[in-house]
Amino acid sequence: MTATTGQNCVGRDTVRILVNPQPLPDTIQGAASVCPTVQGIAYTIRNPRGTTYQWIVADGTLASGQGTSAITVNWGPATTTASVRAFRLNAQGCSSDTVVFPVRVNQQLLTQRPTGPLRVCLANGPFTYQT
Repeated sequence: MTATTGQNCVGRDTVRILVNPQPLPDTIQGAASVCPTVQGIAYTIRNPRGTTYQWIVADGTLASGQGTSAITVNWGPATTTASVRAFRLNAQGCSSDTVVFPVRVNQQLLTQRPTGPLRVCLANGPFTYQT
């Protein structure tokens, strides 16, 4: 660092700056479609890389689990703007990007399509499918 006064006197000093890494974001898993006013719906961090997470719930109430990798939510009335968001802080206090998990709160549920292999051979198996 160099500083110059009004009389053109120059002073130099060294400043060490430690740049801490930003944690990688994690993903959220849970029910993507729920009925209005349903209580105690579980959401978790899939394969958590940390132990402390901050959660934000839109159009519902975080019932339990703030600060952990798993929460329960009490949903409110039907809406198209509901979501669960999460981010984590590392030991240096740096925040990951906030991950958003949209939730449909409606009487007519929209089921998730299972994921797994689309082409299989009869003799190869068992095969795992999940939602």
